[in-house]
Amino acid sequence: MRKASRNRRLQDKENQGENFEEYKRPHRPPTKLLLPQRLIATKHQGPLTIFAFSDYRIHDFEPLLEYVDKLGKKPDLIVYAGDDIMRFAPPSLESLHISAYNEKYPEELVDAGVSTQRGGCCSSSLFGFMLLLSKRFNGSAWDRVSAMLKLVRDIRKALEEQRLQSPEALQEFLARISPSFKVEMVNDPFGSETREVIIKDETARTKVLTLELDESGRLREPQPEFEHGYWILDSMSGDEAPPCVKVYEDKRYFYYYIAANQPKRNFFEELAKRAKYGLVAIIGNDEGPVARAWIYGENVYDLHGTLFKVGPFLITGLEGSTDGMGDSGKYLEGDVRLRLEFVQRMLKQDEKLIIVSHTPPRGVLDRAIRFSKEAIGSLALRDFVEEEKRACLVICGHVHSCGGRYEWLNNAAIVNVSSHDDAYSRANVALITVEPGGDVDIKINKLPSLIEYLLERGTPEEELSKRASLWKRQASYFINAAKKFGTEMYEHLEHLAHIKFVYGLTWNIVFKFYERGITRVEDINESVFKDLLVEAHGLDRVHLRKAYVKFEREMNKGVVCLLTPMPLHESDKVIVYDTEYNNERGVLYGFLDLITGEVKQFWFDEAESAIEYLCGKKEYIFVHYGGKDKSILLQELRYNAPTFNLLYSIQTSLIAPIDSASLSNVHDALCGHVSDKWWETYFYGIDGYTKFILCNRILSNPDDLKLREQLAGANKADIIALSRVIAKIKELPVKAGDEIGAHNHDGAGIEEW
Repeated sequence: MRKASRNRRLQDKENQGENFEEYKRPHRPPTKLLLPQRLIATKHQGPLTIFAFSDYRIHDFEPLLEYVDKLGKKPDLIVYAGDDIMRFAPPSLESLHISAYNEKYPEELVDAGVSTQRGGCCSSSLFGFMLLLSKRFNGSAWDRVSAMLKLVRDIRKALEEQRLQSPEALQEFLARISPSFKVEMVNDPFGSETREVIIKDETARTKVLTLELDESGRLREPQPEFEHGYWILDSMSGDEAPPCVKVYEDKRYFYYYIAANQPKRNFFEELAKRAKYGLVAIIGNDEGPVARAWIYGENVYDLHGTLFKVGPFLITGLEGSTDGMGDSGKYLEGDVRLRLEFVQRMLKQDEKLIIVSHTPPRGVLDRAIRFSKEAIGSLALRDFVEEEKRACLVICGHVHSCGGRYEWLNNAAIVNVSSHDDAYSRANVALITVEPGGDVDIKINKLPSLIEYLLERGTPEEELSKRASLWKRQASYFINAAKKFGTEMYEHLEHLAHIKFVYGLTWNIVFKFYERGITRVEDINESVFKDLLVEAHGLDRVHLRKAYVKFEREMNKGVVCLLTPMPLHESDKVIVYDTEYNNERGVLYGFLDLITGEVKQFWFDEAESAIEYLCGKKEYIFVHYGGKDKSILLQELRYNAPTFNLLYSIQTSLIAPIDSASLSNVHDALCGHVSDKWWETYFYGIDGYTKFILCNRILSNPDDLKLREQLAGANKADIIALSRVIAKIKELPVKAGDEIGAHNHDGAGIEEW
């Protein structure tokens, strides 16, 4: 009777034309799952064929599906060894967290929540949104969302045109749209001053939008870091409102899931259909346990929570990592050992063990280079494989630089099938055959890089730019290069990208290198730089000069000199200056007069005194070290003086044993490290991010003398260090016979604006 009633309700909803999905009790995956929860076994004879891949974070899915289709014979099993699980499918509706709202005016649109454990929920706009549609509303969820997104865009436009400057003007604006919209002021929870304006819908009894007031009391849309609800949905959506799926209802509301910015297909399920026994997957280290809710579908199994037995092969999974990086990188070696010992007790003497681990065993295909050059594999996994002779295969990922390779440890083949997460590198996949006796045959193959796939399809410039995260000009360079060089370019694309990022070049310059036969960093030589600099202009020349200086540093280890003389003379009167600022304004202005040795500092509330000080320095050149110092000097202190950006000269002329052009790095290379408590505290101990935070805190708490003391100390240390660097640079020899430096001295002089 209950089943018939439920089916009748579903049929009624379908007849009403709604995209309806019956709400089910959510599955709550626990935070840390130490032992498998179930065993799935199937009969199988003969070799086991496995198609494996991992860290498939940016590549297109179509080449992957096409590759499996062309194998001729279905693999027995498809294995995914983790990371970016959420790009393979939308979240399952069963995992959505439904909260009952009891307040009088709840938020109408909130970030979707996915259940993590009993009583717990992880909410994020990355998962989509949950719409509370009042039962008083006469219309569909799609109608409501469409209307609200139009309202958001109308408000944005009115704010840009300064037609909405006060809450009263907003109320008048809303009255022309709907009489049910009302404006309400909300007090700042940290003070009495009103900082927010809420738009309520009196008919729906919901809060629909929140705006902010700036320091002058004018309306503005929320800052990006505080956007929520319809504001952020508008940023994600195109011209059409995203689909709405009903999942629940209570006395007051219908609850709709809005799958904004979510995959439209379940690729795990599509891949599972292409294998005899389906697909098994584990989450990587970069996503939390909540991501297990994305491993679902017909014949799709979370291998960390499931033991999978195929004939004489027992397959187990190890999610996350033990290196501490990422949300699931906090497993202990003891956790790994516990799981493996548990599985070992279930393994029969004549059976073979296959381990799918996101992390490689320690010391085998686990040498990381991105964050540090060290082995980041699991020690417990290595110990187990060395001791357990029945372990015949470990499929892993995690360490991209070792992807597409395999080695042997004891009786087991270790196969790292991870791929680089950039648009220029091809993806690694493996077809693995495991014999019942434990012999393993491995064939590594490559799938097209994202750029290669898109260019081969003739993707338009705008779509190429969006899909591959390129500027439109960069997309244009790629389209032209593909026409000019043909498919051979794709073979070298990964190495060309390495040249670009090692030397900080534009793709336009990289393709000019390629045209001259340069395909790897090792091929670069001085004559190529000289050749290209003759025809380079504007920013291309700037990038080439910087790249050439880095090349010279690598070629001339231990040499300290300049390629071009610094355009400051002994007779010049120089003031070194440095400004501490946040996103909105300068907070502290620091000056050091190299003639008198006097240091002067002025706070944001002493700007007039700073202007008076500058009026007496008409004959000076002002030297700064990159940043916004030059524009602040002109805009905030209204002082138009000759300025010199020393950072540019360092980047394009200084040959010295430095890894970067940071002020502390350059100072220590030229002047030596200062072992002093004051310098350790204020120069080495306070970085740019810390100073940014101090600026914000000082603006919020102007009377906090301790904060001011910290920022003033860091500012003083920087200008003193800068003065020392200038003194040392004046003493350096200029490299004799340097044609590049002599011929291309443009842009390195005093800035007369």
